[in-house]
Amino acid sequence: MPPLRKNFPASTDYVDRKHGPPPSPEELDALCARADELIANLDLEKGYAAFKVAASWSHPQGLMGLGLCYRFGFAVAVDLKQAFELFWDASRKAHPQAIFMVGHCCEEGIGVDRNLEAALQHYVVSATFGHLEGMLKAAEMHEAGLGCAHNEERALFFYKMAAEADHVPSILRVARAFDYGFIYPQRPREAFAWYLRAARQHSAEAQIQVACCYYTGNGVPKDLNRCIEWLKHANSHGCSYARKNLELLMHEVQGKQTLEPPPSHLTDSSNHTAPE
Repeated sequence: MPPLRKNFPASTDYVDRKHGPPPSPEELDALCARADELIANLDLEKGYAAFKVAASWSHPQGLMGLGLCYRFGFAVAVDLKQAFELFWDASRKAHPQAIFMVGHCCEEGIGVDRNLEAALQHYVVSATFGHLEGMLKAAEMHEAGLGCAHNEERALFFYKMAAEADHVPSILRVARAFDYGFIYPQRPREAFAWYLRAARQHSAEAQIQVACCYYTGNGVPKDLNRCIEWLKHANSHGCSYARKNLELLMHEVQGKQTLEPPPSHLTDSSNHTAPE
């Protein structure tokens, strides 16, 4: 983080732009980072003051941070209209979180009239900037037909964006779409690749699906040893299906039993290292 100039005020309601040379973008970035730390440490007055300084220079993060202060009442009275206007100003400077917040305000009617079409437009734009929450909201609204006509294919497009950002629930949605032939024709290899991606991020549900793929040879060559390995990892998460079918698989190896199909809903976990 670059240091602030010694004569650059960071804790006053500084708005006199004729006072000294203008701050550099790096200084304003550092000031906003300091403001974030102050807010996180509950030093709300100093955080608010620092954001106000940055906002006075039309710095996007300063505008965004000041908007949050007005939205939630950090060292200032809650003013939803003022919060929305600050989010709007920051969004015009291509600030992804501010674009998302404009969408959120439009969806919920916070400081502005409720407008689902405008909300969706802003979620979509924030998604194109790589904002994960924007991707998910854009997917959900297309899926539910909010602010647009119901469009499963468009919803899956945004879920796939979130999946590429390693959002595990979205990875599973995309995997199921290819596995069950939702939207697209069934593509077992692609389904397996997505399940494996989620499984390596410790999803018990995905680990079960990977085990089943190795058991049936769906999208990948059949391999009972790898099937057993993935069931063991899912079992380590307390998955009863995995525990039961580990026993059945051992019997099958001896020619006595076959695996049961996996249940539709399994519990996720995140504390285990998965095999390659």
